[in-house]
Amino acid sequence: MASRAYFLINVSENLDRDGFIEAALELERKLEVDFVDPVVGNYDLVVMVETNGSLEDMADSIAKLSWVKKIEVLKTVPLQRKRSLTPLEIESFLGGA
Repeated sequence: MASRAYFLINVSENLDRDGFIEAALELERKLEVDFVDPVVGNYDLVVMVETNGSLEDMADSIAKLSWVKKIEVLKTVPLQRKRSLTPLEIESFLGGA
């Protein structure tokens, strides 16, 4: 089963505009990366990944890139979704059984 996470990344201060764009493109080329979005705030990039491998290993490999100052991993937690009711459950709910 694949694991999904968001990586919050701060880039190096000495990265210019073109370097920033190339950094984002470098991440987008990784197979496990679904998207890379520049953001304004405490971080510079939000990266969504989905992998059958280790999220920690993937984060470590990104953290080793020369332009990465800091990375934080936010693992997603699957929600328990209620399954659809069967006809018998619906009938019982409506007072028929």
